[in-house]
Amino acid sequence: MATQKEKLDLIDLLLSTIHTTQILTGVAQSMELMVQDIYYDPNVYPKLIDAKLAVEAKEDVMNNFIKKHNIPIVAQKFLGMLVRHNLFQAIDDQDKPTFLFLLRNQVKTIRSVNLTLADYLPDNIISWLHQELRRHIQYQFVFDISVDQSIIGGVIIQADAFEFEDTVITRLKEIEPHIRDNVHKLTMQYLDEMVKAEFTDMRVAPGAAS
Repeated sequence: MATQKEKLDLIDLLLSTIHTTQILTGVAQSMELMVQDIYYDPNVYPKLIDAKLAVEAKEDVMNNFIKKHNIPIVAQKFLGMLVRHNLFQAIDDQDKPTFLFLLRNQVKTIRSVNLTLADYLPDNIISWLHQELRRHIQYQFVFDISVDQSIIGGVIIQADAFEFEDTVITRLKEIEPHIRDNVHKLTMQYLDEMVKAEFTDMRVAPGAAS
C-alpha cells in the first residue's frame, strides 16, 4: 500500500503538468472514471500491481485499457508513469484516504488566473508563461484562457493581487499622442513650405513676365 504522502506526491506530480482550467477539468473528470474502472476491473488492476509481471506486459494491459477509453494525454502519461515505476498500488480505492479523495481535495485548492490572448498559443508557450508567472504568484494556479482579437497581440494576465498587460493595442494607445504630435508638426511644416513657395512664385512671376 502507498502512504498518504506518496499519494500526495504523485498527485502533485500530475497537477504540476496541468496549466489550464480546461485540461484540469478534463483530467479530474477522467481520473474519477478511470481509477474506478481500473481498480474494479479484475483483468486490469490485479495485473498492474502484480510484482511478478514484467513492466512490458503491464504496459500492454494499460495500452489496451487506454484504447477503449477517451483519456486526456496528460492522464495517459501519468498512468504510463505509474506502470513504468510500479506505483499502481497508489490508486487502491479501498485504502483510506483514497487517491481520488486526495485528488479532489487538491483540485479544490487550485485557483484560476485569467489569461487573455489575441489568439490561441501552443502548449509549450502556455507552459512557459505558467512557469514564469509562478515567480510572482505563490499559490497553485491554472490559466483560464480567453481570446480577444481586439488586443491584436500580446497578453493580459489578471490574478487576485497581480495584473500584467502588454498588448499591441496598449502600446499603440501609448504612442498615439506622439504620432499625432508628429503628424501635426509635419502637416504644419508642409503647409508652411507651401505658403513660402506660393509667395516666392508670386514675387518671381512679374519679372518672368517682363
